[in-house]
Amino acid sequence: MSIQARGAFPAFGQHLKVVRQRNLKPVATIVEARVRSFYNPLNGQLEAAGFDNNETVLRRDQLRRTRALERKVRDIKLNMPEAMTVANRR
Repeated sequence: MSIQARGAFPAFGQHLKVVRQRNLKPVATIVEARVRSFYNPLNGQLEAAGFDNNETVLRRDQLRRTRALERKVRDIKLNMPEAMTVANRR
């Protein structure tokens, strides 16, 4: 996210903490936190010019990005030797 939207990135961690309390599924939690990060905390306005300042378009894009990341992590885990995963649990 820091590459996609540097201005939104600093708020992401705080939004993630708040959204996690809603007990959503992991992907939904991340998407919601990402979307909230594009809102200006001073005026409450959506600042996502690359998405025509349209929350629906932004949300769709953030869902796509989050799912792509989820697939990549899953692929890495599937291709990781068992010895590495056991060693990392210690």
